[in-house]
Amino acid sequence: MPAVGFRPSRVRVRGAGACATWLSNRVLGLGPEGYGRILHKGLLAREKMAAALRSVPDILLAEPSDLNLVGFCLAKPGESLSEVNRRTSGLVAHFESCPGFSVSRTSLGLVSHGRLLRALAKERGIRLNEDDWVLIRLVLMNPFLVSREMSVDIIAEFVLELRAAAAKVG
Repeated sequence: MPAVGFRPSRVRVRGAGACATWLSNRVLGLGPEGYGRILHKGLLAREKMAAALRSVPDILLAEPSDLNLVGFCLAKPGESLSEVNRRTSGLVAHFESCPGFSVSRTSLGLVSHGRLLRALAKERGIRLNEDDWVLIRLVLMNPFLVSREMSVDIIAEFVLELRAAAAKVG
């Protein structure tokens, strides 16, 4: 016989997002000093992260980017897309076992994103021998990444970890 009554696990899963949104709207507000400020900090964090990533040899940013997303791969000039994908997947594997940072992997297809991917390939001289391009995707949601209250430069620490991982995967 199925249990009847209150099921906290289901309520928590179904209502958590709505409750969090409602509460943060009530506490922070939706104006320029509330959520507007948080969104602005996210955009500043994306700009700072993109600038830091440009300093890493062989990192290729998928630009233009919008909102708080940064996409990139490890692409040496003149190599094949299959090699770019292998090395970028190696970075993803490194960060999956790295307790300090979290990244996600995304794949863009030539059919759906051909214009962007051909421009990236042209920029680095990448030979397109596969239909999908593997990218690391960062979603920068933490407003403290660029706040004066933060005593640790997380972006700089991420770039240090990325440099070490890139050296390992080749």
